[in-house]
Amino acid sequence: MNKKSSKCFWKQSILSAAIIAVTVTGTVSAASEVPEGGWYQPKYHSDLDYSEMKYTGYDRTKLDAAIREMDEICSLGKAGQEERVEELYETMVSEIDLFNTQNTLNDLIYYKDVHNEEAQEESQKLSQMGNELGDGVFIVLKKAIDSPYGPFLREKIGESGVEQLEDYKPMTEREFELRAQDLSLVQEYDQALMDSYTAEVNGEEWTTERYNEEAPEDPDENYDVYLALSKEKNSVIGEIYKEMVQVRNGIAQENGYDNYADYAYKEIYARDFTTEEIKQVYREVKDKIIPLYTEILAAQSTTDVNALIEAGEGKKGEEILDEVEPYIGKIHPELSEAYSYMRDHHLYDIEADDGKMGVGFTATLYSYGVPFIFNSPSGYYGDYSTVIHEFGHYNQMFHSLTPSIWELSRMDVFEIHSQGLEMLFYPYADDLFGEGGEAFRYETVSRMLYGIREGCLYDEFQNTVYKNPDMSVEEINRTFMEIAREYGYQYPYGADQAYAWIEVPHTFESLCTISAMQLRHFHPWTSGWNLWRTEKRPLINICTFLLWGEACLIRK
Repeated sequence: MNKKSSKCFWKQSILSAAIIAVTVTGTVSAASEVPEGGWYQPKYHSDLDYSEMKYTGYDRTKLDAAIREMDEICSLGKAGQEERVEELYETMVSEIDLFNTQNTLNDLIYYKDVHNEEAQEESQKLSQMGNELGDGVFIVLKKAIDSPYGPFLREKIGESGVEQLEDYKPMTEREFELRAQDLSLVQEYDQALMDSYTAEVNGEEWTTERYNEEAPEDPDENYDVYLALSKEKNSVIGEIYKEMVQVRNGIAQENGYDNYADYAYKEIYARDFTTEEIKQVYREVKDKIIPLYTEILAAQSTTDVNALIEAGEGKKGEEILDEVEPYIGKIHPELSEAYSYMRDHHLYDIEADDGKMGVGFTATLYSYGVPFIFNSPSGYYGDYSTVIHEFGHYNQMFHSLTPSIWELSRMDVFEIHSQGLEMLFYPYADDLFGEGGEAFRYETVSRMLYGIREGCLYDEFQNTVYKNPDMSVEEINRTFMEIAREYGYQYPYGADQAYAWIEVPHTFESLCTISAMQLRHFHPWTSGWNLWRTEKRPLINICTFLLWGEACLIRK
């Protein structure tokens, strides 16, 4: 996943993605034509190794001074200071890049050890500071584009940035307080997710550690212990979520919305469809994707999964990078250039570590002009997919020229780069995994269909909870189970609550994004799969269709 920090310091709008009512036919012929000057424009990349990029905190003095001076110049309304106005604007842009870089460096420390109290405290300070600075910058720039320097600044900022400024509403004191509370709850969740729990089963005490190390061999006993521990964990984290819902609905109400789901759809992701209209997609997925997913799983079961497991089991991060590297260059030489730079400068942390948060993401270190990949590996073949997936994000960020102040929260389309690259690896599965290659190809397809299912499930679940904020934890558990069954989940006879929904960090950190990240390729996937199944088109053509076809879904 692409990680745009959950501690984002101002409200952002994005270009909308057309998820429904779009049909893509054929491939994009321009995909094979190299633009004049190459695919990418020149960009600064620091030559520092990641080990030299230190978290030092952020000194706001320079940015505060720039905000004050810009406000003074615009208030006086005197002409003839274009050069100084440009300098102040560039200072704001570079300082915000520096702030976000330091914020990300601290995030990387925190995600490596979520119990690191110093990193937690720094995160809270940065969040509060970022909200204040971001609000101040947007307020003064909004004022500036309506001053005598407006025409000059509007041209420099660009149409997208100007739209963000014109739509911006200053944060209230109450919203500042609520956002601080929300961050504290996210950190509380992070820790609770990693904590150990205790439950008594048949008079015997079990802990999370004991279950992980010596789970009962008897299937029934194993399930009883797992369920008991899940209930304990759910009871703790469920209460955190209940409080989150209240806090986030408060943020929405400060901005004129009834609930946070409606607010997020419009104000954070600027979608051109509503939480009511997305229900059409839920129905389509239940009717069409779930049967297709079941069909793929059945076909996958006939492949040599054991060979795939053996080929990928226990591989270290560096081994995976070594094995993936030759095929990066075969896809395109410019991908190889970015990959080599990443390895030479150690811009990744993908080895196992007990203290790591169980997530994978890529984030930009703006001041250095480079991205960074973070992953907590699972120790099986899925780690290959994660490396390929995250490098898709890495390559896009590596070449992006957009400063962080104007970088839109394009969660709806970021996955084009990552999942598109996964599909372009399709022809090399046999080379990577030998007899397990066919299983890996099916795994790639089934995982993406699984992502569509999970995306809709969790989006529908979140929308339901935010619109019914007074539910108890038990009612939330029942709601999840009812919705999950509609997406093909099966539960033991007599079960009336589901407990494992708490294990999905997106529900707590970046709500209403999973459906976007997965559903944006709903039509290309169904079309691409039908091409493969019914016409036996070459797989590389299908991959190209999926990658470039998705680009046609973006409406500006």
